[in-house]
Amino acid sequence: MPISAAAVDALAASLGIRAQICFSLARFYIPRQILKDQIIRRGCDVDLPELIRGVNRRLEQMLEAELKPRSMSLLQYRVLESLTEADGLAMGDLATRLFVDGPTLTKIIDRMVESAQVYRAPDSHDRRRVLIFLSQRGAAQFRNIGPLIKSVQQDVLDRLDASEAAALTNLLSELLSDRVGPHPYLDRGA
Repeated sequence: MPISAAAVDALAASLGIRAQICFSLARFYIPRQILKDQIIRRGCDVDLPELIRGVNRRLEQMLEAELKPRSMSLLQYRVLESLTEADGLAMGDLATRLFVDGPTLTKIIDRMVESAQVYRAPDSHDRRRVLIFLSQRGAAQFRNIGPLIKSVQQDVLDRLDASEAAALTNLLSELLSDRVGPHPYLDRGA
């Protein structure tokens, strides 16, 4: 028999804040009945990395569904988004922002240069460095698709109330902080 959303929420509330965060993540990924069974058996000892991967994958699938008809990959969109926020980034800085390694980013940038979404230019302060800039075409593409992608992301966040979203954001930010350890892509010399 399926469990109601209210029953799952009541169970989470009775287990404390950490359980509530687990539930916040799990709502995106694990069907409620499976989640209820795991909580009853193990408390909030659900596999947090698996929940994070599942939520990330579900969000990526939703975004890719919007991007694919526009002939754009999720990483290409993220490059445009990063360059909109800070134009003229070195490859290493861009790789760090995107959580990708150098060779993967090089392939993406090569394709984007070929399609005139971005361009490479020497750093005006250090001619040995090459920076990646957003082209007019790339900026126009981002302006057209950015609001749609933000809407998809907001639809996901709307499944949480404001305090849950804030708590989840804080916890995930803490997991990404340097206090946990360096990000593996930062050590690859991207």
